[in-house]
Amino acid sequence: MKQLFAFFLLLSLISSNANSQSMVWNQVAHPDSFQVNGVGFSSDGSRVLSGTNCHPAVARLYNELNGAITWNHVFDSAMYCSMGVGISSNGKYLGVIEEMGNVVIFDYSKVNPDSVMTINLATSNAFALSFAPNSAKMAAGCSGGRLKTYSLPSGTKHLDFIAHSGFVTTVDYSPDNKWIATGSTDDKAKVYDTLGVIKWTLTGHTGDVTSAKFSKDNLKLYTASKDNTVKVWDMSNGALLQTINVSADDVNSLDVAPANNALVTVSADDSVRIWSTSSYAKLAAFAKPVLGIPLCVAWSPTGKLIVTGTSTGKVVAYDANSFSGVVTLPVEPEFMLYPNPCVDQLNMDLSIFDTRSLEVFDGLGKAVFKTRFSSKAGLFSLNTSKYPKGVYFVRITDTENRMMVKEFVRQ
Repeated sequence: MKQLFAFFLLLSLISSNANSQSMVWNQVAHPDSFQVNGVGFSSDGSRVLSGTNCHPAVARLYNELNGAITWNHVFDSAMYCSMGVGISSNGKYLGVIEEMGNVVIFDYSKVNPDSVMTINLATSNAFALSFAPNSAKMAAGCSGGRLKTYSLPSGTKHLDFIAHSGFVTTVDYSPDNKWIATGSTDDKAKVYDTLGVIKWTLTGHTGDVTSAKFSKDNLKLYTASKDNTVKVWDMSNGALLQTINVSADDVNSLDVAPANNALVTVSADDSVRIWSTSSYAKLAAFAKPVLGIPLCVAWSPTGKLIVTGTSTGKVVAYDANSFSGVVTLPVEPEFMLYPNPCVDQLNMDLSIFDTRSLEVFDGLGKAVFKTRFSSKAGLFSLNTSKYPKGVYFVRITDTENRMMVKEFVRQ
């Protein structure tokens, strides 16, 4: 039923944006359909990289335009699952981090990259890697709460310290090369300078932090979590700027558009969502359940593609330019819901739209409330005191038959 309702929501969004889910290609990342744990792009956006579960783990490169496989590497039995992948900005290094504590570095400058170094992290497990923007270092998130960095091309260890009380599941260098963000199963995100000195400890998530990404101007940090939210942090003071209630399921990953005006999230409810980075409004949402749950996501540095890796071993590329308002257009205003979550009453500010009708649906897609307006609506209050606890969806339709859907939670 969840997938059926996701499809219902998809239809309502398509009615106002017919091109909102233009898939360019999808490709097999593993011949046995093992899940994809990491995707990334080359710095020029011409190739897509993926890494998969095992045995055996497989890393592949794809042509950005058509998804053709241009490189295939099958890891031997001594290597376990590939948990994260990356390509350095200078185009020299391709990295794959392996779950049992190794990073394999390939020479990406070759047409067919070959392995030039394996870095033993000396930890039980490893989960994430990030190349520094200047390509001089690589950071790895590990078990035991450890953050490690290594110099390139030597592979010499630079930093090794306990950054968290749980596994370090995500790492990201800031675009200006000054900071490293980490996220952990201890529900925290942290920001360190490149010498390992703590800048901010960011608390507020109530589930594992699955992804952390700096904004392209270095001013914000976005963190995704298994608490179903994305949080936005001010890097000047560590303050929480916004909590985005993404879905009713884990947020698996996120990435930021190269233009810095949007971010993309993927969730365990099968959905990909695009958000404004100024208003935090949802710009698009869609699902491809037949291709599997999207587990990881990357936005091309050229802005052309958004790529996801799925639970069924697929790499799926979407046309980022088909998302109305995401790349070049200003964000249209959204109607406001508050408080969200709510208990007895949900208020809706509909004054910016010439609203004709309003409908409320429960998590199974059943209509629980409907009303029509004979004149322009302003503030509308919905009595939710008798609604069972859970996730609901409000759909408004204006006089031009344009629709908008927003989620709210009844606590």
